[in-house]
Amino acid sequence: MVKKNYLVMCKSSILAIIFLLVVLFIMSNKVQAAVDSYVKRNGAVLYEDINGNNIQDSNEPQFRWVSFNINDYTYKEFASGKFVATEWELDQQFKGFEVLGAKVIRPYTITVGDDKGVYTPMVTAPGVYNEESLRGLDKFIQIAGQHNIRVYIPLVNFKNNWTYGGTSVWAGWRGKDWGEFYTDNQVKQDFKNFISYLLNRTNYYTGVKYKDDKTILGWETGNELEADSSILGSIYFTNWTKEIAAHIKSIDSNHLVIDGKYGVNRSVLDDPNVDIVSDHWYRTDTITNKGEGKKPFIIGEMGWSADGRDHLEGEANTNWLRDKINEALNAGVTGINVWNYKQSTKGAGMGFYNGNDSLTFSWPGNPASRYDEVGTLLMIRAKAHEINGEVLPPIPVPEAPVLPEIYTVHSIAWIQGFGADTYTIERAESPNGPWTIIATDLRNDVTPYEPYNDYTAVTGNSYYYRIIAENSAGYSEYSNVRGPVVTDNEITVTKEWSFYHPVTYGTNAGWTSDSGTILFGADLGGMLRFGVTNSNPSILSPDSLDINIEHSKKIRITMRNGTASDTGRIMFTTTTDNTWNDAKSKNFTINADDDLFTTYTIDMSDVQGWNGTLERLKIMPEIGVSSGDIGIQSIKIIQTEHLQEVTMIDELNDWSKTYSHSANLNFDVSCSNACDGDTSCVSRTDNNAGEIIWHQNDIKQFLVTGYFWPYEGINHFTFYTSSDGQNWTLVSPEINGGSGDWVKYIYSLKSLTNVNYVKLCFNSVSGGQIWNPHVGKAEITYSSPGTGFIVDDLNDFGKACSRTPNLSFDSTNVEVFDWDDSRVSRNDFYIPIEEMVWYQKNITSFEAEGYHWPYEGLKHFVFYVSEDGDNWQMVTPDITYTRVDWQKYTYELPALTNVNYVKIRWVYNWPEGHFWNQQLGRIKLTYLIQ
Repeated sequence: MVKKNYLVMCKSSILAIIFLLVVLFIMSNKVQAAVDSYVKRNGAVLYEDINGNNIQDSNEPQFRWVSFNINDYTYKEFASGKFVATEWELDQQFKGFEVLGAKVIRPYTITVGDDKGVYTPMVTAPGVYNEESLRGLDKFIQIAGQHNIRVYIPLVNFKNNWTYGGTSVWAGWRGKDWGEFYTDNQVKQDFKNFISYLLNRTNYYTGVKYKDDKTILGWETGNELEADSSILGSIYFTNWTKEIAAHIKSIDSNHLVIDGKYGVNRSVLDDPNVDIVSDHWYRTDTITNKGEGKKPFIIGEMGWSADGRDHLEGEANTNWLRDKINEALNAGVTGINVWNYKQSTKGAGMGFYNGNDSLTFSWPGNPASRYDEVGTLLMIRAKAHEINGEVLPPIPVPEAPVLPEIYTVHSIAWIQGFGADTYTIERAESPNGPWTIIATDLRNDVTPYEPYNDYTAVTGNSYYYRIIAENSAGYSEYSNVRGPVVTDNEITVTKEWSFYHPVTYGTNAGWTSDSGTILFGADLGGMLRFGVTNSNPSILSPDSLDINIEHSKKIRITMRNGTASDTGRIMFTTTTDNTWNDAKSKNFTINADDDLFTTYTIDMSDVQGWNGTLERLKIMPEIGVSSGDIGIQSIKIIQTEHLQEVTMIDELNDWSKTYSHSANLNFDVSCSNACDGDTSCVSRTDNNAGEIIWHQNDIKQFLVTGYFWPYEGINHFTFYTSSDGQNWTLVSPEINGGSGDWVKYIYSLKSLTNVNYVKLCFNSVSGGQIWNPHVGKAEITYSSPGTGFIVDDLNDFGKACSRTPNLSFDSTNVEVFDWDDSRVSRNDFYIPIEEMVWYQKNITSFEAEGYHWPYEGLKHFVFYVSEDGDNWQMVTPDITYTRVDWQKYTYELPALTNVNYVKIRWVYNWPEGHFWNQQLGRIKLTYLIQ
């Protein structure tokens, strides 16, 4: 019995220890918030209740903020292929808020409605809640707390809002009009039941109930709620507000209640359950404190006025917003949330970023913005610290970027380093260096996402890469090193659909959904988005592509796979076979549940039927799954062989153009009179058989001349062909001729395929002359890599070798620039020499388009060429004039030799000219492929 009890005690102890370890493990995974106190109200003042006694003590100063709204914390309106913000994206966002001094963030409303296809709302019916979507809210609150930042959450949106749902959805579930959201008892009870559920919800990641979470500043009754006097009077709206506020306070006495009416409702200023009144300010009238000394007054949204959005640019926008913030601070406004901060997307630059939206911000800002985004962010940062009397801290250096796996030198993407303005890419032939800078001043907010293409990589060579980030404070640490990456034989892009490109994004470019997909379309996040509805989903390219794929053997897809599948598939039809079948398909491996955009290169050279003319593509980005979502950023058909037919003439005056020959052959240079003027022929030195072999890749045609002494019988040469020089096929040539002092014949092998070697054989003879017959001139026509070309549309600096820093892109007023939607111009006159340089080995021609304002004296660009990039020679281009609103000139440098670099320099035209005059457009260079 003692032994048995001892074993039972041991077993119980072990179980207790295991239970304790499990509890500790669970607790360790519930990351607690850094926020450690509630914010409370004392009359018209907010304070941080550090002492926890609900009384504003002397060590608890007034709590105020200048901060931001965000509207894509759960449903990502423009960015992620997953459509739900990832933890990394949220963390980057809150790092930005920390640098900006933003204490309180206002997210957009709780989402309601039926499944949108794009995303599933948090509430899909009365009493029906989507756990996955609510966990997005859980994660948002968790990460906000970790960064010591508070949030206040609007509980419902205004009436008709398709994206987020609103009061009309709640009312519609009960067959009511939106106005009855405020009056119908059942609808109100539905909404109150949801509030009860939400406030009592336990955060999945922190283990803290919402009503006890100090990260939450308060609950806003809604976003821009307003009464329609034709449906109900303001008294009903006021009664609704008081009823909802009382309901919230009955459950949650820890948090503040904010009235969500659009414009302050004075009737609630004396209501004890309403703590804060608010308004939204997109107008020009003077800001006053509408709390009337009774309640704190906040501006829940602040943005440009209509006039400002349409007309003010540059610093004028920053100054306008600064003036409005100063008005608010002087009026004693408690908090300001500027509209609107957008997230970065992992590995994809800014999620929504066209550089010309006056209502969009993301740290550290885009210097190319027409609305002075960088200046505005720095101003808001200063005001966020000023409002609380804080010293403005220095801007931190950027974090190091991260390089994911690089699958091709033609598509190098990275996970951005937080706080980076620009990036520099370095390359080496060994992981330890030495390192060479190949690109500088790269930004990930010029377009939403575009990988870097290393055009200077030499085909067949292997390289290593690393990246460093920079901002005004200095440099980051280097990224990790990736490699070796073997340079594949990309000559040029035969066809490209780039949904991140300014011309393409916002359209589907003719792609449509096929079975198993819902195509959501391309958007300003720079991707073609679609959801998966059943297994083996697919999307279809436009029909009748009519693309010659004879020498285009690769397809490159950049995509973000939000499904569990690890296999994709390509199918196609051609003009000679327009049926979909397994023979014309290829599977490829993809990363399952990938939160990065990854580039996949599919080699089609071994696929039966991938030749001739392509009619249509079918892409099946995942196989065997029936749910999830996909974001495709680009689809490219890659030309791997840029071929032209070249004819090599062998005069047979030496052996330099032959592959091999038998030892009994020699040259006869005394035969020109008898051999139709041929000054050098080959004949035997004995009666034995002899042979000559020629070698070139992809021989298409072979011609050779033979001469026979007329006093002996004709014994024609014998011909063989081979692809490998080992296995030979006897072939019968076409023979023409039969006249001359010595009888002349021309032997022709035409329309050859898969031939790299041709062998000519002398037949052995007995009793004849050893020098009969003679072999004369040979001609070999073969497909040869000839000239490649690069087109630089100047929508980024990725194809340029280097540039001076004072250049930027202009995409405005395309109608006066011959519809060129991206040109390069100067930012100002501060730097007298502005120039760009392109590099490519063996440049044979160079062409540039330039635009000049017709109301200034014409000053052409200046051109230089170089072999080594150090020693430059000024050259004069051929110039062609085309009249458009701006004068368009085409500059051509033809027939270049020993040129690897071309430089274009702007002419300094200060003080009589404008710095934005002289704009550089499309560039095309041709080079010799070796």
